[in-house]
Amino acid sequence: EMLTFSAGEIISYARCPYDYLLGNLWGYQPGLSEGLGYGNSLHYCLRRASDMVKNEGINPASAIATAVDEDFFMPYAGGKVFEDFKNKARETLLKFAYNYTEDFGRIEEVEYRLEFPIHGASITGRVDVLLRDGETLEVRDYKTSEEARTFDETSTQVQLYSLGLNNLGKQITKGSVAYLEEAAVREVIINEKTLGFALSQAEGHVRNI
Repeated sequence: EMLTFSAGEIISYARCPYDYLLGNLWGYQPGLSEGLGYGNSLHYCLRRASDMVKNEGINPASAIATAVDEDFFMPYAGGKVFEDFKNKARETLLKFAYNYTEDFGRIEEVEYRLEFPIHGASITGRVDVLLRDGETLEVRDYKTSEEARTFDETSTQVQLYSLGLNNLGKQITKGSVAYLEEAAVREVIINEKTLGFALSQAEGHVRNI
C-alpha cells in the first residue's frame, strides 16, 4: 500500500514521534479555547486578499480590509472578544501588506495543491503562495504564532514543497517564510544540497512512522 502524508505530518513526527502518535494516530486533540482558529482565519483572509489582488486588481490594503470584514471567523469567540480578535487581525494583515506591498504584485498562484512521490510514500501539501520575479519562482509559507513551529521546521516544509514543484517542472529557486504577526519575511535556502537533505530526512521519518 502506498502511504500518503502531508508535509505537516512529517514535520510533526520530526518534532516529537510520541506527539505524532497521540494526535495523528490516536486522535487526541488539545482543549478548546476562545482563541482557537485565529491563525487559520489570518491565513484564510490573507489568501482571499491575495486572490482579489491577483484576479481583480484591487490594491492590497483594500483587499485585506474587505477579506477581514467579510470572512474573518472564529468558532468559539463572540461579542467583544470576537471584535477584538477581528480588529487585531485587520491591523496585523494591513501592517504586513504595508511592509510587503510589492510582493502582492508578484503573486502567480495562491493555495497551490501538490502531491509527489518519495521513497515508500507520497507527500501532499498546499503552498500558500507562489511568487514570480522574472524567471525566479519563489515558494512562500505564511506562519502565525498559533502554529508554534521553529524556523528550521518551516524551512523543511518549504523545501519539501519546492521538491514537489520541481518535479512538476516549476523550477523553484527561492523560498521564504512570512511571519504575519511580526510582519517579517525570512529567506529559506533552496539549492540542490538543502533539497536533498530535506528529502532524505522525510524518507527517514516515513520509514520510522
